[in-house]
Amino acid sequence: MTQWLIYCRFNKPLIAQLQRTADAAIKNRVEPEPAQTESLATALTQADSQLCDNIRQLLFQQRVFLRANLRLTDLARLLEVPEYRISRLLRSQFHASNFNQFINTLRIEHAKTLLSDPDKGHWPVVVIGLESGFASVGPFTRSFKTMVGYTPHEFRQTVHCREQ
Repeated sequence: MTQWLIYCRFNKPLIAQLQRTADAAIKNRVEPEPAQTESLATALTQADSQLCDNIRQLLFQQRVFLRANLRLTDLARLLEVPEYRISRLLRSQFHASNFNQFINTLRIEHAKTLLSDPDKGHWPVVVIGLESGFASVGPFTRSFKTMVGYTPHEFRQTVHCREQ
């Protein structure tokens, strides 16, 4: 990759020529017939629908979001699709601003469940964070406070006060 970047930096005239060639090819492209476009859109929609189902399966049933340091690349590798497709569907179908925000939302919801569970009341906050997929307590506490408005400890106290 580094070699390619160096090559591009020192061969700008060649890159400009390639760009002009690509632009000309796009302008001269033959548009498909409307019937072809509709069947292509249907196939794409079915493929995206299947991919959405696969994403739901991985995230909600297999609970992959609980893996520490989960990245979009990991999800793409598991689903055997390009990252951009997952990213696009997360924005359009799951209403997420980005992958990390979406995963952290799922993790915080899981942490809220654990913090509310009286059987896990003796678990330290760090353990709740680790069990929820965060790599350490700092990012867990910051994300939790940003999304919920309380620290995990304050949330636990609030929930337990309501129960009594």
